[in-house]
Amino acid sequence: MRGIFYASTLCPDRTWFRLTLIDAKELVLLRDFTIFPMLSALFLAALFAVGLELHVLILSPLAQLKEAMHHVQNGNYATKLHLVGTAEIADLSRQFSDMVAYVNANNRSLEAKIHERTQAIRENENKLATILDTVEAYIYIKDETYRYRYANRKTCEYFGRSLEEIIGRDDSAFFEEKTFQAIRRADAEVIEMGHKITLEEHNTTPQGDTDRIFLSTKIPLCKEDGSIYALCGISTDITAQKQNEAMIKKLAFHDMLTKLPNRRLFDERLNLVLSLSKRSLRCNALAVIDLDNFKTLNDQKGHQAGDVLLIQAASRLQACVREIDTVARFGGDEFLVLLSQLEGNREAACFEAQKIASHILETLAKPYVIEYDNEGIAQTVTHHCTASIGVYVFGYEKEDKMTIFSRADTAMYEAKQTGRNRVVCYKETV
Repeated sequence: MRGIFYASTLCPDRTWFRLTLIDAKELVLLRDFTIFPMLSALFLAALFAVGLELHVLILSPLAQLKEAMHHVQNGNYATKLHLVGTAEIADLSRQFSDMVAYVNANNRSLEAKIHERTQAIRENENKLATILDTVEAYIYIKDETYRYRYANRKTCEYFGRSLEEIIGRDDSAFFEEKTFQAIRRADAEVIEMGHKITLEEHNTTPQGDTDRIFLSTKIPLCKEDGSIYALCGISTDITAQKQNEAMIKKLAFHDMLTKLPNRRLFDERLNLVLSLSKRSLRCNALAVIDLDNFKTLNDQKGHQAGDVLLIQAASRLQACVREIDTVARFGGDEFLVLLSQLEGNREAACFEAQKIASHILETLAKPYVIEYDNEGIAQTVTHHCTASIGVYVFGYEKEDKMTIFSRADTAMYEAKQTGRNRVVCYKETV
């Protein structure tokens, strides 16, 4: 078997190693010499040179490239990678550097766009916040747990809290229990059922000293998948409007001086009593009351004194009747009293009505202490004023209102003509 040896030589221009095979016969002359240690040393030197070249040209550049890739993998795109290695490794290093430079350029472009859009969003948010804080409405957002996530300036002022003190709390922190439960029921319809609702809310604080009325619209806020994550509420304080409406209604149906029902409201009450009596089969009565000595006071002391007398007389009349009865001012010094749900028997009902009318007569006859202003001077006068009362009892059979008024008025005029300060019940013979 022939022995074969090899020798290696580096070609720097191509980073290759050249191997040369040596036949054993060519080394025959060397057998006579003790050169084995020398050859071993040369072989080890060659291996060291090969290892060194491998480390410098391949392993070290790859290690640097790997370290740079590790930095990039961790998000450090600012890593600077100088060209490393030769040939294919140098090409790979160059391509990796180009890729990192491209990513850096894109990142800078994206960061610039994000910054620009963030600024635009902040500007829009500031504009929206300014608008929401300027409008005269209470605007708020509650999450699915009914806790506040946003409140505009008006809402903060109403609660008397800062925005930080409101966020994360529910309505139990700001309203008394009854109001809280009413708000929770309305909010549940929005958050749990997805309904848009508009309703009037009567809200009272825990101290119970702020009773206000709001017209509130509440809408669900939904995610892209349709699930509800919050509600947005817009509430307007309509307390003053409601008070004005109540005042207008009161003026339309009540006497401005005595605050008693006027003719219009009395007519409605009479219609209701007539309708109810047909079902209850009970009698009712109408009393017409005229003050006897009112004109004397009015002429001698003036209208201010007369007005005070009318107010006091109205108060006395109300104290004499039941809650189901109605006292009204018909005009001037004339009053009406509607007694409802008396006895079913007309005779018994007449006795009951006359008993109440007699009590009214006694009450109105008591002296009046009248304090009034006379050209800037406070005056006090005691006045005696009786009344003439006419009563008509009507049953549950059909009777028209004109007849009822006419007969009660006729009985009142009889009371005046027969001496005043008395009660007269209408009878067919009158």
